[in-house]
Amino acid sequence: MKPEEIRLYFTQGSSDKVYQAQLHGLNNDWVVNFQYGRRGKPMTTGTKTRTPVPYDVAKKAYDKLVQTKFAKGYTPDSSGVTYSNTPASGTKTTFLPQLLNQVTESEAEEVYWENKGKTMLQIKHDGERRGVIIDHGTVIGANRRGLEVALPDHIVQACLDILTTSQYYIELDTEDMGDHLVIFDVLKVNDTDLRNRPFINRAGLLYPLKHSIQLNNVTALHVDLPFTPDNLMEFRDYIENARGANEEGVVIRDSSAIYIPGRPNSGGGIYKLKFIETATVKVAAIHPTKRSFSMTIKDGNTWHNVGNCTVPANKKIPPLGELVDVRYLYAYQDGAIYQPVYDRIRPDLTDADAHRGQLKYKRT
Repeated sequence: MKPEEIRLYFTQGSSDKVYQAQLHGLNNDWVVNFQYGRRGKPMTTGTKTRTPVPYDVAKKAYDKLVQTKFAKGYTPDSSGVTYSNTPASGTKTTFLPQLLNQVTESEAEEVYWENKGKTMLQIKHDGERRGVIIDHGTVIGANRRGLEVALPDHIVQACLDILTTSQYYIELDTEDMGDHLVIFDVLKVNDTDLRNRPFINRAGLLYPLKHSIQLNNVTALHVDLPFTPDNLMEFRDYIENARGANEEGVVIRDSSAIYIPGRPNSGGGIYKLKFIETATVKVAAIHPTKRSFSMTIKDGNTWHNVGNCTVPANKKIPPLGELVDVRYLYAYQDGAIYQPVYDRIRPDLTDADAHRGQLKYKRT
């Protein structure tokens, strides 16, 4: 017996609604409460249990309430996009991502010389890391913690559309861009686990996968084919072209490196060169009249204020208490973030990810 709570969204036409529900104990019994309303507006409150009831009764009422909202098109994602497999969210999967160590431009060139002839480049996409498992007609999504998450219906259908010409079972490493996935690595095909094979072998499977996607005219799936520079000039040109295209950054790979889940203390055969700084912070308060919110960041067990963040006009103000990514120029030594701009909500992260150590400070 444990408390539960959920926040759901519904966006369609002029509707932009939020629905929250909680199952929690009261004395020796349990209650189910809910709140609903338009996003950013005062919410109406109510209860499914006029008086406290035993846990089994309350749990049944809570589950029925949540399933009813799923059936009406509500989703846990703040975008309000209709998702598949929502009730399975939180289940552990076989996907655990390989995480990247960040390098500066000078360090990137050092990596190039260390791996000369073995360097491969890909775009660092500004989305959300997503493992995708296509198995026996079932499509499963996983976040960077390896937990099953819902996938948009059109992404599920796109994966099924390539199944006839792709493998019967395949595990993919992708970036979820909202309206499409970018596939950049293949981790398993049928019974063959490819994680212990060099990236250059795994990358070879991206070509027939891209052909299958093009053959079936699947627009919700893209493939990022790696580029192998022949010299330092081509290495630099790729980086500059990515910068000119306003990409988030570039991924630099040792083509002989295997896939090791987690983030190594150093090295690891895969690096990221980012053109802008980003940080994960918590929304501490929302300004009552301006499109901004105050940010906090964790230092040990204590949360510290690091200034206010602007929300662009084309984005919705994030809910209070959410973890979000912000883009910024640099941070001051006292911890304040300079010129932050809200990017997106990070439901795949935990409070531990919003730590002070991620900040890049202004040189003095």
